[in-house]
Amino acid sequence: MTEIIESVAVTMINLDKHSEPDCPFCNAKEEKPKVENNDFDQDSDEDTSEVLGLVGGIEGYTHKNCSGALGTALGGKAAVPSTKGVTAEDWKYELEVAYAAHHLIPGHGSLDKSELYKGGKYLRHKGQKEGNIGYNVNCKQNGVWLPGNYAYSQKSSGSEWGTKGKKLKEYHDVSAQDYVSQVIGKAGRQFHDAHRKYNTFVKNQLNKINDKLSVTSEEAWCEEGKKQSEGKEENIRPLYQLVGRLGHLSNRMKRKLITPTSGWNTNVYTSSYSMQWMHDHNRKLSR
Repeated sequence: MTEIIESVAVTMINLDKHSEPDCPFCNAKEEKPKVENNDFDQDSDEDTSEVLGLVGGIEGYTHKNCSGALGTALGGKAAVPSTKGVTAEDWKYELEVAYAAHHLIPGHGSLDKSELYKGGKYLRHKGQKEGNIGYNVNCKQNGVWLPGNYAYSQKSSGSEWGTKGKKLKEYHDVSAQDYVSQVIGKAGRQFHDAHRKYNTFVKNQLNKINDKLSVTSEEAWCEEGKKQSEGKEENIRPLYQLVGRLGHLSNRMKRKLITPTSGWNTNVYTSSYSMQWMHDHNRKLSR
């Protein structure tokens, strides 16, 4: 089991090459990315029980993520997936579904813990003008809407979720895992709550990128981005190509979280409920 998981991680790293469709330089029309301050600050801390999701029209439910930087970049309320309720044959009634904006490369727990960020060599810290590449952790490419327990954990009248979803059973006679299974099946997206192992997985991918930067092959970089990095002293030269590289990582992580579920891996999950769903559906560790 462990060997397979490790082989999946290595496969993902080996695919980390320049991808023209994902590259902001290859697709830029009028303005190229330019030197500006990086923004590494997430608009919310997703890994706490108080995380606020986003949904439209659920009464008695507090939602703030719609005004957050990532939620706004993703299109706000108008862009939230259409699945707003789920049910099953033996349920008494339909249960609500709410969403939150998930950072594919989390600013807290992945980027800020990575050698790529802490080293301060390739990805400069926020506020340092020289060498900044204008990377924004709250950009649209780094986000995806994922369903969570927010419709019940964040009710203004009090939580109807509780520890490990036990209150959901008490209030609605549906187990947390059964609820999640229906949500994943209908929404076609992984469930979202605390995801420390996801953070660690992404951090390790960022570390691999950092390790490769000193011995990078030409095929990993965009020529347009490289041109803009030339002409400065090497120690302050902004590595614009890295924006595309990080965007490519975000795109690959997104494919592990949304349909088709055949692309999901049991070592990449944003909730223990999602991992259980994959095991229940005999999801393979690699395609």
